[in-house]
Amino acid sequence: MTLFRAFLFVLVCATAVLAVAPPLTDPAATHASLKHPTRVASDDDVRQVVDANNGFALRLYGEVRRGEDNLFFSPLSINTALAMASAGARGKTLKQMTEAMKWPAQDLLHPALRQLNERLTGAASTKGMTFDSAFAFWGQKGISFRDEFSYLLKQEYGAGLQEIDFSREEEARKAINDWVSRQTKSKITELVRKGDVDGLTVLYLASAINFQGAWEYPFDPKKTKAADFEMLDGKKVRVQMMQQKGFFRHLRRGGVEVLDFPFAQGQFTFFAILPDKPADLDAVERSLNTKKLDDWLEDINPSDGTVMLPRFKLTAAFDLKTTLGRMGMEEVFAAGADFSGIAGSKDVVLTSVVHKAALEVNEVGAKASASTGIGGSRSVPYEFRADRPFIFLIRERRSGCILFMGRLTRPA
Repeated sequence: MTLFRAFLFVLVCATAVLAVAPPLTDPAATHASLKHPTRVASDDDVRQVVDANNGFALRLYGEVRRGEDNLFFSPLSINTALAMASAGARGKTLKQMTEAMKWPAQDLLHPALRQLNERLTGAASTKGMTFDSAFAFWGQKGISFRDEFSYLLKQEYGAGLQEIDFSREEEARKAINDWVSRQTKSKITELVRKGDVDGLTVLYLASAINFQGAWEYPFDPKKTKAADFEMLDGKKVRVQMMQQKGFFRHLRRGGVEVLDFPFAQGQFTFFAILPDKPADLDAVERSLNTKKLDDWLEDINPSDGTVMLPRFKLTAAFDLKTTLGRMGMEEVFAAGADFSGIAGSKDVVLTSVVHKAALEVNEVGAKASASTGIGGSRSVPYEFRADRPFIFLIRERRSGCILFMGRLTRPA
């Protein structure tokens, strides 16, 4: 049996160049799907994809939140890479992926994701902001990949086929790791480990989404002081606590405080959800859903207060095969899965989904790989003091798209 060996999803702290190829002119495009390979995505199309992405973010968080460790991941990176794979899925396999991810139809999904990535890149075009996405497609030499699959990945994701001999394991591993290193500015240099690829591998997909944002109002390093952070087990650790006073979007409701803290020009924000007590984190996580998040965002308003955030770094790695199976994709990873749209054979099997992410938050801003309102009513000044576990999102304000999601429970 030929194995569809690995899907690679990379999210790192970096500044990268957007690697999206221009539209192709393919003289061999005689298949009906190649004559009109894409449609122009409307605002409603993009809205559907954003809604699906955000719902997936919260469902995935609910699955991986078990335990007391820090979390960090990019739902958009995972979503996009799975969408690339879905271009080769057929029958029940495609139906299961679509239902689990809440995607629209394929002819809408891919152009809408392309349009969303282009809009996010445009939104980050101001000084101090970077959002870049890059996608890659390595295929085993000698395998005849279906034209419509290769063409769609090239057209919509800029992921042209790069032929490689996976039986030459070290050379293949180096080629993929070198690409990852370039995209992440050497932040991740060895993602593919020994044994991750071999002679049974026929395809490796990579999705890298990288974000770097300077705060709209940077913290003054001179005001950063050592402070206690109480963890879930009641133990306290010392952290470097940043602080500043200002007029920021803040809301207190139902045992939590929420803060929508802006990056430069306000297009992207760091949205923090802070339970009143460490022991309340589990209940807040269990109750988190898109409606509650939308309600908070609708009701939050600028007001005077003090914001105190710890400096921190997070790294996380996931093999999401089992998790995605619990989320409705059990048969996608089974031997009978139908990925015949990739190379014309049902022997191609998806064996793993790997995701890596990194984040750094400091006085200047945030770097992740992979906005302040003016006006409003004044009230009693608040103190948003993140000295205990909290949940956070990095989102784009105009589209509402959640780029990253995580929690800090053990500062490092």
